[in-house]
Amino acid sequence: MVDPIPWGNLSGEDMETLLAVFICKQRPEANRVRPSSGDNGIDLQVKNGDGTYDVYQVKKFAHTLKTSQKSQIKKSLKSLNDYIRETGYKVANWYLVLPLDPTPQNLKWFKEITKELPYNCDWVGLPNIQAWATDMPEVYDYFLGNGIREVERLVHTFIEAARVDDLHDDKALLSKLHSICDMLENRDPNYAYTVNIASKFDEHSYFITRPNLVFSFFGKEAGRVVNHR
Repeated sequence: MVDPIPWGNLSGEDMETLLAVFICKQRPEANRVRPSSGDNGIDLQVKNGDGTYDVYQVKKFAHTLKTSQKSQIKKSLKSLNDYIRETGYKVANWYLVLPLDPTPQNLKWFKEITKELPYNCDWVGLPNIQAWATDMPEVYDYFLGNGIREVERLVHTFIEAARVDDLHDDKALLSKLHSICDMLENRDPNYAYTVNIASKFDEHSYFITRPNLVFSFFGKEAGRVVNHR
């Protein structure tokens, strides 16, 4: 990805999706809250070991904060605090995530609206988000670039590569499939890919049991069992 991401031109939904995936890739235990009658000021939450939560509030504001945008932030924070009072929900950290560097006036305003709160509050701005985008370029490419079509092409390539009529060298096949898996892992932010080759006599359930497994199937090729995951 050569060109900088035009954060200010993204829709609120695209912005929240990208930032949610960035955060979830760093903290896999995070979950995104889908609003129904309201999101209670929570876009993403991560449960900590002590039962408290880290809460992320994502805003798309990429330019100087206007009064109306400050009001939206304060409204989200009020919704969270109302939810805390009503339910006993325990917050350890609240992060305001937006592609904007704060001015000294912004920081003074942020400190003012959070100073009475019993949990830590931080502004996660443009440098943080740009660092995520640099470390995880596949996320933007997958959702807003050509990444998803490239993933689909590689999946078809992977399946075709496993369809061999005569398997003289299973190490060569395994090397090729691993190479395709590596390319998939570099382009797909959603899943991890692995492959195993075994004798047809080793078709056992232990090949498909692993944490967070989403999809697995066996294919018999030239007297070998190929397990795609």
